Amino acid sequence: MLSSSGRQPSGGSFSGASGGSFSGVSAYEDDKKALETAVKQIQQHGADIRRETNMLNNTAFSFNGDKSRVQDIVHCKGSNGGGQGPA
Repeated sequence: MLSSSGRQPSGGSFSGASGGSFSGVSAYEDDKKALETAVKQIQQHGADIRRETNMLNNTAFSFNGDKSRVQDIVHCKGSNGGGQGPA
């Protein structure tokens, strides 16, 4: 009986139309390696996303800090007579 992927369940072998032998154990190992690779890639992408998110959070925090400092300077200059600096 073939599984939904068109492969025979592990254990036995299958002679396909090409005349070659197809081992279920070999197919299992191939699938296992492909899944392990996919999991590693997903984990790496997750780490990349976390790193970029942290960088964006730090940039946003820095930007907001700079923005408030600029607003403080503008407010201070406006309150001591035309932005001339300290008297």
